[in-house]
Amino acid sequence: MYMSEPTDRSRIRIGDADREATVARLHEATGEGRLDLSEFSTRVDAVYLAKTFGDLDALVDDLPGDGLSPIDTSEQPPMEIKPNVSNFRRTGVWNAPSRYLVRPRKSSVVLDFSRATLKTRVVDIDIEAKTSSISIILPLNGYAVDDVTDNMSATQNRARKKPHTDGVEFRVHGELSTSSLSIRRKWRRWWRP
Repeated sequence: MYMSEPTDRSRIRIGDADREATVARLHEATGEGRLDLSEFSTRVDAVYLAKTFGDLDALVDDLPGDGLSPIDTSEQPPMEIKPNVSNFRRTGVWNAPSRYLVRPRKSSVVLDFSRATLKTRVVDIDIEAKTSSISIILPLNGYAVDDVTDNMSATQNRARKKPHTDGVEFRVHGELSTSSLSIRRKWRRWWRP
């Protein structure tokens, strides 16, 4: 019989988004030289075997902070993406800045943050698209708040709901003109090799 929720966070069961956030934190610590590749590999294996927050916390408790700033620093210049009659794809493992200016013209843009290293809890994406398609793929712990003006265009946001853990907020705003915008989380793998 289920009585009540455990009050001790260390006993609460975790989900895939929690595991992915921990792997991202370990990846960042490895990039900073705090972990060697052997220790990184050992800890990542343990992440996927973890059942509770206590299990995850034990894997990162010797690392400073949580690796994410609560909000971006506005001093950082935005990354400008301005393809013209071409394709732009940013996928795989990469260091993602916190601000973007996306200005495609008759182009296709794919921004895949699912394996990116994020340094802030807020990512700002300003869009001005003309006759283009934009696809934004978020990590499992990400969610999107969109404020996009559609002019003969379509916007589909499948990542509005905030995950139950501290997630990364993607603020997407701007204007679409005869364009399409798709925002979604990375598709989950239902099996592990």
